[in-house]
Amino acid sequence: MTKLICITGARHIGKTTVLETLIPAIIRNGYTVAAVKYSTHAHELDTPGKNSWRLKKAGAEVTAMVTPKEIAEYRPVTTPIKISDFINLYREFDVVLTEGISQDNYPTVEILRKDVNIIPSNEIINRVATVSDTPVETNSKMFSFDQLDNLAEFLIEEFIN
Repeated sequence: MTKLICITGARHIGKTTVLETLIPAIIRNGYTVAAVKYSTHAHELDTPGKNSWRLKKAGAEVTAMVTPKEIAEYRPVTTPIKISDFINLYREFDVVLTEGISQDNYPTVEILRKDVNIIPSNEIINRVATVSDTPVETNSKMFSFDQLDNLAEFLIEEFIN
């Protein structure tokens, strides 16, 4: 069964940096990982003028770029994506790590930095860990940026195994 863990925090706080350590650590423990970057802003994901963009503009409901090694799919959504949708979309993976979103009761790691944001969010329902460059009052297990391998071990033991 696919497990989902959220990594969240303010913009430019180090979410991707944390994920760059977590992903290989989880893989070394024998799990497959999908990573989903979530943005609250609308973006033009396809490149204007490229073939897939032109096909979408011509009316195709879904366009995809397929190479021998990767598939990039552009699919519009009619209702907002819920975090639980990621479990079904990536069910062939053991773990889905989301970056930039926390909803429902999924285990969440919040990233804090004293020069960006050091105040834990009141909106996180299931904060299980906090990564910070300075001590913070929180109701979760604390890790420094030097302890990301320990964070990976904690997440594997508590939420993936």
